[in-house]
Amino acid sequence: ALIAGLALTEATHALVPRDRPPDAQNLLGAVGKTRSYPADSVLLFTLAMILLGIAAWRMPTSRALRLAVIALIVALAGWVSFAQMFLAIHFLTDVLGALAGAAMLGWGAYWSMKPRGATGLHSMTEARSDGVDMSGRK
Repeated sequence: ALIAGLALTEATHALVPRDRPPDAQNLLGAVGKTRSYPADSVLLFTLAMILLGIAAWRMPTSRALRLAVIALIVALAGWVSFAQMFLAIHFLTDVLGALAGAAMLGWGAYWSMKPRGATGLHSMTEARSDGVDMSGRK
């Protein structure tokens, strides 16, 4: 999924030649002035967090711990997205495009990892066919 994310950003950079905000040159220099859309760092970080969230949801722990991990992941992805705009490295549309791309790739990763015949997110914890979920409970 991360390789697909990298391929998506490179293809989009080639198709959409967009410059970064004027202040980005102060941090990145003249070399980093182009290739703004989508924000590749936001896309790849958010996609990694989505994959981590899928793995965390499958952990045989309490629901409260899983939800805390998901909340932390959402906060980190939001922080990275905000930082890119605050530092004037990307426009808002660059970040929104990256978040949409990460969501699309994350959704694809979720569906490819889901057990066959399972329905819903709760089914990610029910991978065994003998009625025992991943926490060992029937």
